Amino acid sequence: MQHGKKIINFTEGRIVGPLLRFALPVMFALFLQSMYGAVCSTLFRRAACAGGSI
Repeated sequence: MQHGKKIINFTEGRIVGPLLRFALPVMFALFLQSMYGAVCSTLFRRAACAGGSI
């Protein structure tokens, strides 16, 4: 038995709160990834960030 852990069940109860707690970190990670790509392509203007040769 685990103490202090709350089990989140997406099949019962309210959906908005648990869904946001799940989705916001994923959306933040995708945002950071897209910003990294934008900065990398702006600074280098080639495929150096994607593993290509300069």
